[in-house]
Amino acid sequence: DSPELRSLATELRASTAGPRQVLEQAKRRGLLRPGADVDLVLSTIAGALLQMVMVEHQTPDEAAFRRLVDLVLDGVSR
Repeated sequence: DSPELRSLATELRASTAGPRQVLEQAKRRGLLRPGADVDLVLSTIAGALLQMVMVEHQTPDEAAFRRLVDLVLDGVSR
């Protein structure tokens, strides 16, 4: 458990406050399935980004990020 990884995890958690609110609101409006786990959605996106950066040594661009988010949201949308 390196300090760099802990710092990255802290940043990821902090950066999900806005997206978490958006997803919770979408869930309340019926845009997401009732059983959709917002924390799991955010963790899935964060995990995929970590895979790209730390394992594959890629720098995801906006298009890659959009594809990832679309893929994950397709799985929890109604």
